[in-house]
Amino acid sequence: MGTQQTTASPALTDDDCRALFEQCPVGLAVLGLDRRIVKANAAFVATLGYSQAQIAERVLADLLPAGEGKDAEALMGRLSRSEDGGAAVESRFQRRDGSVFWGALSAALIRDESGEGRRLVAVLRDISLRKKAEADLLRSNAELELYASIAAHDLQEPVRKILTYGEILGKMSDGLPPDGRTALEKSRSAARRMKELIDDLLEYARVNAVRRPSAPVDLNVVLKEVLDELSEPLAASAGKVAVGPLPVVDADELQMRQLFRNLVANAIKFTEPGRPPAVTVTAETLSGGQARVEVKDEGIGFDEKYLDRIFRPFQRVCDKNAYPGSGIGLAICQGVVQRHGGSITARSAPGKGASFRVVLPLPRSAP
Repeated sequence: MGTQQTTASPALTDDDCRALFEQCPVGLAVLGLDRRIVKANAAFVATLGYSQAQIAERVLADLLPAGEGKDAEALMGRLSRSEDGGAAVESRFQRRDGSVFWGALSAALIRDESGEGRRLVAVLRDISLRKKAEADLLRSNAELELYASIAAHDLQEPVRKILTYGEILGKMSDGLPPDGRTALEKSRSAARRMKELIDDLLEYARVNAVRRPSAPVDLNVVLKEVLDELSEPLAASAGKVAVGPLPVVDADELQMRQLFRNLVANAIKFTEPGRPPAVTVTAETLSGGQARVEVKDEGIGFDEKYLDRIFRPFQRVCDKNAYPGSGIGLAICQGVVQRHGGSITARSAPGKGASFRVVLPLPRSAP
């Protein structure tokens, strides 16, 4: 049997490195510590509309619109002073013809053997299409939220009148035949259901429409307030909620109450008749500056094939008659969590309870 021989890959030559730099499809440039461009590849100059000769010796400020690009300037300044090893920033850049585009600038400090900074290397990508898509999405979402809010507000008044006249007719129902009283009660019940749907639709629209700044929020305090609000259904069902130590998260306090009120209320609600609800709320710290909070119950559960469906507005996977509601609570929860850059998912099985897991950001450490 012959022996198999392996040969080591040859080291990159200077010509290889030069070809990689020149032919890279992403814009690359080498700058001096004074932020003047020493060398740039074809993709870099093409992105900015210059020739190699025109871009040589230009400083970063020449590539930024007047009065803009402070973040990019600050980044390169920190690098040139060896205050930062490498970072990235998104900023608007200006081409030679005066047109402006959004670019993603990543830069790093190149050090010599003694650790002293010698050069800066920069990577520039045109992200105009992504920025436009993001702006279009934000505008579309804002229009949808406004439409939902206006539609719900416009529907409130006629429903309020239906309920009012239904109450008046209810006081006069003794003169109605049995079929008439039944029809009247069904009408009043339908109006109450419509009012509940409108209220929930408004609450759903407000999740992203109201943008308050995030701040440190103690979830221990939030859960205490939520349990106070839910004291009546808890007492009526003889339910118990056990809450472990919870973290302080970076969030909107009102939306945190909204989030956990919906999760705990659902855990109380979706329980077998005659069985007291049992709910636990626990948390753990994750890597990457995040925390995971789990709301677990011993209720009716659901089939995980419906996992995506339960977070959609007005979607129900249980008996609507046994467990009334609008089906929008979990959609609100998902909206709140996504608004904070987190995530929400669930584990469950029919008759085995459900566990909802929410990942939220922790406050950033002070510099």
